[in-house]
Amino acid sequence: MNQIKNKVLLIVEDDTAMAGILHHAFTRAGFIVSETHSGREGLDAFIKYRPGLVVTDILMPNMDGLAMIKAIRLIERPPYVPIMVLTNISDIHTIVESLDNGVNDFMLKSEVEPQDVVKRICEKLENK
Repeated sequence: MNQIKNKVLLIVEDDTAMAGILHHAFTRAGFIVSETHSGREGLDAFIKYRPGLVVTDILMPNMDGLAMIKAIRLIERPPYVPIMVLTNISDIHTIVESLDNGVNDFMLKSEVEPQDVVKRICEKLENK
């Protein structure tokens, strides 16, 4: 974990219970966490805080996760911030579209525990 330069993490999740669980898990892992509940709020927070990592759902009000990801990639300059999708959507079209738009990882909520998400993200960031 010490090798990660920017420990500011943005969670974009409309399910407040899930957002809270993730917030707690990432805080315990040493991240500084900002939490929003829609794609629009997530984009605004990204611009304001310039996090080192974004974890987002896809289906959300006001702006979905894919639209937010596309907007982030349009305003960013390299090196690009890693973005991980954590969702219940498992159709191949959504997965491919996410990856085509610069998502670094895609996980299904139903298949992972919060501590597994934290572990996987930490491993990916340390191996960058």
